[in-house]
Amino acid sequence: MFEVLIRFPAAVLAVVMALLIAFGPAKPLTARIAGALLLSIAAMLLSTAPGPIRLPRDIVYTLYILSTPIVPLIWWFGLSIVSDGFKLKWMHWILFSFYVVLDSARLIAIFSGNEAHFPGELVGNLLWGYAYGLMIHLFVVSFMGMGEDLVNSRRIFRVVLAFFLIAVEATTLAIGHFWSASNPGLAPLLNTSIAAALVLGACLGLLRFKADALSFKISAANSGKKQEIDPKFQLLNDRLDQLMIGEQLYQEQGLTIKRLADQMQAPEHQVRALINQILGFRNFSSFLNTYRIAYAKDRLKDISQANVLVLTIAMDAGYASLSSFNRAFRDCENETPSDFRSRAFGIAERE
Repeated sequence: MFEVLIRFPAAVLAVVMALLIAFGPAKPLTARIAGALLLSIAAMLLSTAPGPIRLPRDIVYTLYILSTPIVPLIWWFGLSIVSDGFKLKWMHWILFSFYVVLDSARLIAIFSGNEAHFPGELVGNLLWGYAYGLMIHLFVVSFMGMGEDLVNSRRIFRVVLAFFLIAVEATTLAIGHFWSASNPGLAPLLNTSIAAALVLGACLGLLRFKADALSFKISAANSGKKQEIDPKFQLLNDRLDQLMIGEQLYQEQGLTIKRLADQMQAPEHQVRALINQILGFRNFSSFLNTYRIAYAKDRLKDISQANVLVLTIAMDAGYASLSSFNRAFRDCENETPSDFRSRAFGIAERE
């Protein structure tokens, strides 16, 4: 009875929230992934309902298939929040498709009665390990990016996400290896509770956190545009300009926000607030890249430095490798440093 009280309200709430997202005024990638995830969780909750309240067989089969993307969708959703400018690339689609196809094949074999001819145990273990791999990757990305993240609410989300992933993985491991045999009724209850927690967490996240902080909406304060300086930040901003423009501190490889705060002789949280809330940057790398790329562009288009290697300019700008410089340059300019240099020299020759 207790499971029923959790299962169906959570499914209804998930569907309602998914519809609100679908018919909302803006549909950025994170919101679309959230809507798909909520619908997939609702399908799982309805398809795994116990005997007395179980839905008709054909509907259950359809819902089972619709529930297969839950794990990769959680992975996508987490990455879309903690990674600025996240885009779904071929790698994301391949990993998504592999999991869904494999899990769907397992379910079809069960539904069609061909389970005896299907390597169910092998596929189940493979899916289990695959899910753990995706969640570990999400945990690492979330945790490793915490230091550079300047959006305070998203930093909180990273901590919550990390602990939630640990709790879920520990719980599912305990269910699979310790409790399922001795108490078979406990596994469905815990799975339902975890799904309900996901739904509730997603709903609270949509309602509690500022949309721009979670990438659902980009406001002016977070669009990389400098805002009017608050008088209380003026001295701090002057010191920042002195270090970054006057002393070119950005050229220091491995520069961190803690190191910058130490050089400014200011608390780190104040420096974070200045760069995020006043200067409009969501992460520290983007902030540094504005200085480093501008410095590199000046040297790349200087004909007197035509024989200077791109690698030399990259290292002088503060990058630790040519690959990281090329990636940052393409993100900012939509072309490679070499193409930029060639185009700049061509324009200079015509003039």
